[in-house]
Amino acid sequence: MNRLQLLVLVGLAYAQLFTTFAADESDSIRAPQKTEFQSTTIIVPASTKAQLLVIEAKINDRGPYRFIFDTGTSGIVLNADFASELGLTSTGKSHIGDPSNPNAFEADTHRIDKLSIEGAVFTGVEAISLEPPPQIAQALKGTRGIIGLSLFGDCLMTLDLRKKQMILERGELPEINGVDILRLDVHGEKSPTVRLRVGGIDIDAHIDSGKPGGVALPTNMQDRFKLKGKPVVVGRGRTANSTFDVLAATLDGNVEVGGHVIKEPNLSFVSLLDDPGVANIGTGILRDLRMTLDQKNGRIRFEDQRR
Repeated sequence: MNRLQLLVLVGLAYAQLFTTFAADESDSIRAPQKTEFQSTTIIVPASTKAQLLVIEAKINDRGPYRFIFDTGTSGIVLNADFASELGLTSTGKSHIGDPSNPNAFEADTHRIDKLSIEGAVFTGVEAISLEPPPQIAQALKGTRGIIGLSLFGDCLMTLDLRKKQMILERGELPEINGVDILRLDVHGEKSPTVRLRVGGIDIDAHIDSGKPGGVALPTNMQDRFKLKGKPVVVGRGRTANSTFDVLAATLDGNVEVGGHVIKEPNLSFVSLLDDPGVANIGTGILRDLRMTLDQKNGRIRFEDQRR
């Protein structure tokens, strides 16, 4: 059965909308049944809302409507009242929650016949709907839900946060070279995942355009890194079911994303990442690294925008 994990971290210097629409081993989040382009390259303009990227889409030829786009979300998440407004019928049920209780809430599953973004048309799209928990209701205010990464599973999707735009294309990325083209894992319950090197230590990291800030790490790993001072609490985080401290410190070293080097960045440490033991890359890094995702072939390209 599908599960949606909704997490909101709110700190004095740290705020995050961290969403994962995950699936168990028997049911994966699939790309649309069909993807059609009206031109070779489609540029999708975007705006920002509290540092979250917002794009417009039509559903079943109605709209356009505003949605948050989040790479940390695998599927399409609709506000419950919007699903009712569209007249979408439920095709089943899904239990949702945060990592401490993934079955905290029940959601309806739906099939959208047609979803269009600029000149891209997606048919046979899976979605869920729910009444947003209070912790994320404010983040979703003024939008109709969240569009996640699986919608673009059959095309190249480039995210350019500096220009506030998304680019959709046919084709595939060149072979992995470990410099600007890296291996991308988009399978199972994971958010899109790449391998980072943090202070000389390799760690898998989720790519999360819904998280302001740079690199976040598991709290139980902080003693493994050489830091410029002891991590200090900068705020409190909360999910639908729990609260926790957010710690921060400056790395005495570099973060490496393939061949791209971020010198002595500020790091966050979050206990919610202790299990599954992964890092998280937010918009503080992604704004400088334009990225193109090739989900079909498991590849991602990072282009340094700082030069």
